[in-house]
Amino acid sequence: MPPVRHHFAGHHIALIVDGDDAKTAYLKSAEGGMYKAATTEEPGGGHNLRGKHASVRELDALSFEFGMSGAKWALGLVQKIVNKPSEAHVPFNGSILHADSNFKTQYSYEFSRARVTEFTLPKLDAKSKDHATLKMKCQPETMDFSIAEAAKLHPGKIDKQKQWLTSAFDLTLTADGPVVVSSIEALTVKIGAKAYQIGGVQNPQYTATGKLDMPKFSFVVPMMHAKKVLAWFKKAIVKEGGTAEDGGYEQDAIIDYLDPSKKKTLYTVTLTGIGPESFSVVKGSNEATAAMKFDCYVTGMKLEATGAGVI
Repeated sequence: MPPVRHHFAGHHIALIVDGDDAKTAYLKSAEGGMYKAATTEEPGGGHNLRGKHASVRELDALSFEFGMSGAKWALGLVQKIVNKPSEAHVPFNGSILHADSNFKTQYSYEFSRARVTEFTLPKLDAKSKDHATLKMKCQPETMDFSIAEAAKLHPGKIDKQKQWLTSAFDLTLTADGPVVVSSIEALTVKIGAKAYQIGGVQNPQYTATGKLDMPKFSFVVPMMHAKKVLAWFKKAIVKEGGTAEDGGYEQDAIIDYLDPSKKKTLYTVTLTGIGPESFSVVKGSNEATAAMKFDCYVTGMKLEATGAGVI
């Protein structure tokens, strides 16, 4: 029996979009995008067994995870989706290259007419040591793949990715000013895409619906710093005769991703028209009252690469 060679390296992957390198210097993972088929049963005359055959095919969504530093293409695309939706729904073609431990391409996956259907900005936590990553789902219409040796990959530098830590961030509320927070939950935006069949074509096609589902905005504030936010919640949803009816309680939340020194801004996320929904007390490990968690709805979002952190 020939020896088994562990030839592939799972993290040696690259993404090409519309014939150009997507500049994903830190593409962490690429999954999905495989066909699955529905099965149809047909009676066979007097036979007691029914005949079966594959009918409509469809593709699972492609899932990518990028380091925020090397995700210039992906961040640019999601910025269009939330900032200028009318320009964001143009489908794109691409390929994913998987290489061995010597960066020589061994497997190629090609897809066409893909649309972004979801993206997630990472959870931020003052105690975390993780690097910030962007997760994105795309729905392609067709795919093909091949296994063959090809050209070498040329991995980009990942030095700047080391600057993007999920522990370095600031939160500012436009009405209440800077807020000391210990964590902000991940933000997931879903983009509407509807499948439809064309006669004689087995693969469905997709069209953008124009609908954006905004995430919940959930953040945790240490109890000693919660006074301003708690007063806002009390005025809006607790106090009888408050401002809840006229919408005067809404404000914007500005989240700045910072470098490790916390002096330079790498990226800015602005959540517009946020409003209180619920709050709760977060217990510490010794059951002492430690912090308060606030949950808000979000009306809109703006993204901006404000610093030199994106390559």
